[in-house]
Amino acid sequence: MRSSVSFFWNARAAPRLTPELFGSFILAAMRISIVRTMTLSAGVALAVSMPYEVKWAGEMRKVMMMGEDQGILSLDSLKDQPHLYALGPVEGLNGEITVLDSRPFIATIRNGKPYVEQTFRVRAPLLVWVQVAKWTPVAKPLRVSSLDDLDQFVAESARSAGLDMSKPVPFRVTGFIQAFQLHIVNRQGRDAKGHAAHDAIEVKIPLEHLDAELIGFWSRYHGGIFTHTGSNLHVHGRTLDNQVSGHVDNLKMENGKLWLPALH
Repeated sequence: MRSSVSFFWNARAAPRLTPELFGSFILAAMRISIVRTMTLSAGVALAVSMPYEVKWAGEMRKVMMMGEDQGILSLDSLKDQPHLYALGPVEGLNGEITVLDSRPFIATIRNGKPYVEQTFRVRAPLLVWVQVAKWTPVAKPLRVSSLDDLDQFVAESARSAGLDMSKPVPFRVTGFIQAFQLHIVNRQGRDAKGHAAHDAIEVKIPLEHLDAELIGFWSRYHGGIFTHTGSNLHVHGRTLDNQVSGHVDNLKMENGKLWLPALH
């Protein structure tokens, strides 16, 4: 049987509570309190959202597969938001919307040629947007030969930068592009339900050897929402001379620069 003596306070064996010993107890308690506070603070920091919030209206699958191409959001309603970045099609699938740091670039086809107008007076059946006040460049040069390469590069860079990969990640690309293909949707009343019909209304614009700026959104969880099903990216861009803008189908860069939202 266990001795009952172990359950009683042994006054003779207990150390005498001197001022020095009392001070040690107080100091240990303070240290425990500090550690708990730091731990709780760290937990709160992890729970705090990123310094940006990607928003969207509409769904790509409904626009492409069900023909829901009526404008549900006026771009004009966002014009007063500082550091706005956005992309999507124009209502009726007659153009492409690209917004870079609150500067709109609306691409349409006029007389068979690309035309870019800087106006907020358009509506969109699908729009994804974000406000980012400060971007930070990724140190590693951007060398890609396809959107798949860009997908991988963005994912690796965003993860290394500590961005929340469970949520959409906005990004920018700048630099000289060796080869570049954009498209501008130009429905003009034609049927546009389904992939084949949608492809038929796209005006392809191959470009090469030029400076450009791209805005994109990366997400593994929004296929059919604001990225194509099976893709993690939705990217738009413009040439720096503002002659062409639109949806990016492919690109090749050898020494570009990727920009991600700054966390500090």
